[in-house]
Amino acid sequence: MKTKNIILCEVIGWAFIVFSAIPSYLMTVPNNCSIISRFNIVENPWSSALLIAGLALVSVGSFFILKDYFDAKEGEQKVNKKLIFFLLAAAFVAVPFNNHDINFYFSAGKMAASGVSMYTDNWSMTNQFYCPPSNSSINGIPYGPIAVSLFKYLYLFVNGNVANFILIWKILMGLCFVGSIFLAEMIASILNNKLNKAAFYLLWFSQPIILWEGFANGHFDVWLNTLVLLSILFSLKKKWWLVIVCLFIGIWIKFIPLLMFPWFALWWYQGINKDNWKKMLSEASLGLVASLFITIISWQPHWKGWQVFSPIILQTKWAVTSIFSVIYYSLVGTFQYFLHADAHWYLTRLVQFSLLALMIYLLYPLIRDVWLIIIRKKVGDGNFFIRAIFVSLLVYVAVWQKSFWPWYMVWLLPLGLLAFQENSSIFFKKILIWLNIMPLIFYPIWLLNHFVRHTDAPGELWFWYVVVGLVMVYPLYQLYQWRKKGFSQ
Repeated sequence: MKTKNIILCEVIGWAFIVFSAIPSYLMTVPNNCSIISRFNIVENPWSSALLIAGLALVSVGSFFILKDYFDAKEGEQKVNKKLIFFLLAAAFVAVPFNNHDINFYFSAGKMAASGVSMYTDNWSMTNQFYCPPSNSSINGIPYGPIAVSLFKYLYLFVNGNVANFILIWKILMGLCFVGSIFLAEMIASILNNKLNKAAFYLLWFSQPIILWEGFANGHFDVWLNTLVLLSILFSLKKKWWLVIVCLFIGIWIKFIPLLMFPWFALWWYQGINKDNWKKMLSEASLGLVASLFITIISWQPHWKGWQVFSPIILQTKWAVTSIFSVIYYSLVGTFQYFLHADAHWYLTRLVQFSLLALMIYLLYPLIRDVWLIIIRKKVGDGNFFIRAIFVSLLVYVAVWQKSFWPWYMVWLLPLGLLAFQENSSIFFKKILIWLNIMPLIFYPIWLLNHFVRHTDAPGELWFWYVVVGLVMVYPLYQLYQWRKKGFSQ
C-alpha cells in the first residue's frame, strides 16, 4: 500500500472519529440539556456509523504503518512529523466512546471530595453525557488509593466542571504518553539496541489502541506504562530502591504492576554476589521502607479495615469477554443439570485449573529460565526481562484474566515495542501488529448489536465468542509457535 494511501486512511479515519459526536450533538438537543450531555454517540446511528467507519480506516492505516516499519531494512524507516501531530491532536479532541469510564473517574472524584468512603460505601455515578443524565449505583472502587486521590483533587481543581475535568485528564494522559517515549529511548540506549529514533516515534505515536484508549477514551493505564518503564530504567541503572518505589506507586494506582513484581525481584536477585550483598539488601530495604511510607500515606484517608479490598476481590470474580467466561457460560447449563447447586464450585475449579495448565505450558521456557537464574546457571540481561514481562503479561491477560477489555492492550504494547528492538522474531511481529489493531473490533460489533438488538452486547455469550476468537486466538497461536523457539528467535 502506498504511503499516500496509508496517510489518507489515518487522516480520514481520525476525522470520522472526531466528527462522530456532531450528529449526536445536533439531533439530541433538548432545551434543558447542557452542551456536555449532548454527545451521546451510542444512541445515535449516524454517530455510530461514523465511528465504525473511522475505526475501520484507522485500523487499516495503522496495519500498514506497523507492517512497513517491521519489514523495512535498518535505516529505511521514515517518519512523517505532520502525521504524528495530526494523530495526537485528533485523539486529544475525540469524544470518549460511550463516556462511561471518564464519567466514572469524575463521579469518583466528586464522591471522594464529599467524604464518601470509596471502598466500603455505595456511591452514585452520574453519566453527564446522557440527556437527562443517567445515574447508576456503584459498590466500592477497583482502583488503588493514589488513583482515588488523583480523581478527588482533580475534581476539586476544576470545581466540579466535567468539561474541564476531561480536558485536564487528557492533558495528563498526553504527558505520560509523551514521557513514555523518552523513557523508552533511554532504555534502548542503555541496552545498546539499534533504534531508528524518528521511525520509532512514528510507530509509538501511531498506535491506534493507545491513541484510542489513552487519549480519546481517557483510560489511565498509560500511567502504569510510565511507572513500569521507570522501573525498567532504574533496574538497568541498579537503583533498586527506586524500582521498588515506582512499582508500589503503580500498584496503588491500579494493581497490575503487582504481576510484574516477581520479574523485578528476580532481576535484583541475580545481581547479588558475595561482594555486594550488603549494598543490595540495604537498597531493597530502603525501597521497602519508602514504599511502606507511601502506602500508609496513600491509604490513610480511605482505610476502614481489610474490607477496603472487597471491591478489588469482587472485581477478580467478574467474568466477561474472556476465555474463562466463554468456557464457563458455555458449560454451566450442562453442569447445573447434573450437579445442581454444586455446579458452580466444580465448573469454576475445572476451568481455572485447565487454564492454569495452559499458562504453565505456554510459559514453560520462561519458567525454565527462571529456575536456571535461581540456581546461578544463567544470567538474564535487560532485554530478557523486558521480553519476559511482556510474554507473561500477555499470557495472563489472554488466558487467566476473567474479564477482558480492549484498553488492557495498553499494558502490553509499550513493552512489546521496546522488546522488539532486540528480538525481531516473525512471531513477535505478528503478535504486536495484531494486538495493536484487532481489539478495536470490540467497539463496532458492540455498536452494531446495540442498534440491531437494542441491548448491550458485552452481556451476550455470542459477543464473547467473537471477542475471544478475533482478539485472543491468533496471538496465542503465534505465542505457541514462538514458544517452540524458547521466545528467543
